Amino acid sequence: MRERFANMTIRGKLRMILGVSILALVLVGSLSVITLKQNLLEEKRLKTKHVVETAHGMVVHQYKLLQDGKLSEGEAKQGAVSSLRALRYEGSEYFWINDMNPVVIMHPYNPEMEGMDQSASEDPTGKKFFLEFVGTVKNHGAGFVEYMWPKPGIKDPVRKISYVKGFEPWGWVIGSGIYVDDVNSLFWKKVAQFIAIFLVIGGIMAFVTWGVARSIRRPLVDLLRMTQKLATGDVDVKAESNIADMKGSFAVLYQSFTALVDHIRASAKAVEKVAQGDLDIAVEVKSERDVLGKNLNAMVATLKNLIVGMDKLYQEQKAGDIGYLMPVDGFAGAYRQVATGVNATVGLHVNNVAKILGILGSYAEGDFSATLEKLPGKQALANEKMDLLRNNLLALNKELNTLVRE
Repeated sequence: MRERFANMTIRGKLRMILGVSILALVLVGSLSVITLKQNLLEEKRLKTKHVVETAHGMVVHQYKLLQDGKLSEGEAKQGAVSSLRALRYEGSEYFWINDMNPVVIMHPYNPEMEGMDQSASEDPTGKKFFLEFVGTVKNHGAGFVEYMWPKPGIKDPVRKISYVKGFEPWGWVIGSGIYVDDVNSLFWKKVAQFIAIFLVIGGIMAFVTWGVARSIRRPLVDLLRMTQKLATGDVDVKAESNIADMKGSFAVLYQSFTALVDHIRASAKAVEKVAQGDLDIAVEVKSERDVLGKNLNAMVATLKNLIVGMDKLYQEQKAGDIGYLMPVDGFAGAYRQVATGVNATVGLHVNNVAKILGILGSYAEGDFSATLEKLPGKQALANEKMDLLRNNLLALNKELNTLVRE
């Protein structure tokens, strides 16, 4: 797996990272959605409990006014009923009051139920929910009851969860509830928001990944192109990406590589000039570790010294110092072989000249016995000329001797 990942392209790696990130986002979102509905329902239940306790507090307040003698019992009860009848929350959510019989004392949306015994009332599932209200208050003082009940203005009953709390002094049950389909609607609204957020985040991640991949890929492709051309010996490669568009370490890498290409190009141009015989060059040495620049300059200096030495040899030979040879101690390797070869070539010709001069000296003294040893190749012309000279001198000498005798 590691090897497969290592062999992936940068674009492939970025796509994998994007895919893993989106998958993680989906998993987190899925877990959130799984718990969201229950959390929303629990939040609604808790809020319903709080508002019922608030309504209960309003009844307690009226009862306290009764105890303080400020209101009669009828006035206190009427004040409590009127307050709760008008009380709303979240738009249309309401409160009702029934007693322990159970007779409805107040219902803002169904006033026809007021004063009527609801012991026999049941929802479509057969649950006698008013008896459940009374039983919950008798057993626990307060609690939740789930049943079916129509929304205000709607005929068909839907699932509802109500919180009821008893007010013992008056034998009342105060209640309010939430409709589960409202929670469902809120749930799907939240899910839609999650999906929208996910799409936005996913889109941003995809866009950023695409931008990063594009910003990395273009200069990398350019670097690869230059590297491939450089490997084939093409030093006239040019960067196509704009260095101004790059930031950070990648810009440093790109600058360093283009500087390397420029240095190699300059060195290649210097070698080209040397090959053409132009030694008036100087390669810039970038650092103490710039072996290429140092060695190119050293090569040019050695060639210059070799040329100076050969020119000195020529001038000395031309001036008559035929024994002069080029110093070779300052050269190494193939350059030393060249200098030694030049000296050997000059020495060979100087040696032949010395032999010829020696023979001519003998001829001048009348000794015609000396002959020039056989020379190879075109040097054999010297043998022919020396032999012709010797023969002519011998013939001349013979004629002179004949004349002398006569």
